[in-house]
Amino acid sequence: MIDLKVWPNVEADPQNHSTTPGKTKDTNDQMSRLAKLSKKHRDGHMVKVDWLDRLTFREIELINEKQKRDSNFMYLMIEFPYVHYNDLQYTVIYFEKGGDEPYQYRTQAEIVCVPDPEILTENLVESKHHKLARSLHSGPTDRDMKPDAKTRDQLNAIVGFPPTKMLTSEEQDLVWKFRFYLSSQKKALTKFLKCVNWKMPQEAKQAIELMSRWSPMDADDALELLSPAFTHPTVRKYAVSRLRQSDDEDLFLYLFQLVQALRYEDFDKIKHDTDQITTRRESICDTSDRD
Repeated sequence: MIDLKVWPNVEADPQNHSTTPGKTKDTNDQMSRLAKLSKKHRDGHMVKVDWLDRLTFREIELINEKQKRDSNFMYLMIEFPYVHYNDLQYTVIYFEKGGDEPYQYRTQAEIVCVPDPEILTENLVESKHHKLARSLHSGPTDRDMKPDAKTRDQLNAIVGFPPTKMLTSEEQDLVWKFRFYLSSQKKALTKFLKCVNWKMPQEAKQAIELMSRWSPMDADDALELLSPAFTHPTVRKYAVSRLRQSDDEDLFLYLFQLVQALRYEDFDKIKHDTDQITTRRESICDTSDRD
């Protein structure tokens, strides 16, 4: 057990002749002298007498405690482990092979950065494939298309995906291909709407027409259409129409989700539509009054 002197608020000096030594070299320092004698006693260089050793070590503790208190310094007590083997005591020494060898490392990475100006641009191959897969000419053929057993299992698995799972491009193409077959399944509507590229007018028009003929979805499923993933106003109006079919008690259960959905509404568009409706009503009232 070693008592090391602590130098608070002073940067440590790791040199051989350190300005922040853990062990003091003062000739009047009783702690260092007694520590050396205690080490000799532990190493077997002194005759051990049990009753005298107990009194001596007790007195050493009192001397160390008094010197620590009088010095007004902080001390860190460190105890190194020992191992007993064949009645002999060994000190555990830490040694790491090659730990003292200097290691050279690069200040800069070896990876060479090559600029790619096309990394954020549109993939022409994928865009062409998307247009061909969603072409208007494929509508009549897709209407009568039925999946085989393997494809049906894939479609059922996709319909059963949780709302947070993103569909791959292959899964989106598969849902679009068999959209008329899935139109009888109300649970599949949200997956179909996720496959639509709403930036393409023709594709969005097809999706809206098919959505009106789709099997009506439940109110709890319609809540997903009010999430930020669906920004098209027609889709959000459809979700509201489905929620309008629910009872007040059921809507009370979804109140928290409905309040959250207000964050994703376009209030400017709502205000514009409301003003138009108000203007039409006023014009109708004026016409009826004149008559």
